[in-house]
Amino acid sequence: MSLANYAHACRTLAQELVESLSSEQVEDLRASLEGVTHKEWTEWMRKYAPQISAFVAATPSQRQRKKAWKDPVLRAQLSLAGYHHLLQGQHILDAVDRHGLYPGGSYRMMGSLAGDAYWDILGAGDVPFWPLPGKNPLTPEG
Repeated sequence: MSLANYAHACRTLAQELVESLSSEQVEDLRASLEGVTHKEWTEWMRKYAPQISAFVAATPSQRQRKKAWKDPVLRAQLSLAGYHHLLQGQHILDAVDRHGLYPGGSYRMMGSLAGDAYWDILGAGDVPFWPLPGKNPLTPEG
């Protein structure tokens, strides 16, 4: 059973999220994140992880109807965070698939493969903080 289709869908859905933002929404998002550090943005994503996950799982029409997501700046922030969430998920699905982490082998072999997958995920690199057009408003630490 391959997870390649799910991994590919993660990338497609991530792109769909950022492409759903209008030029005006991108500018509002940029203004809301001006001067925010990568670390602060990561902490924000961790704090709002359940909401980000729900946003990603919702269809576009469900997102439009949800009262909590009506604020345009929050909606744009959730779109950017959802982009990160989906690409991080893609890294995990790719690693699980590449290393054959499926039930059926010995505990030792599974432990070995899982360790390999861990290093694979770490080596995948970071998800770009700003995949949108224009200047990245987020500032790297020191």
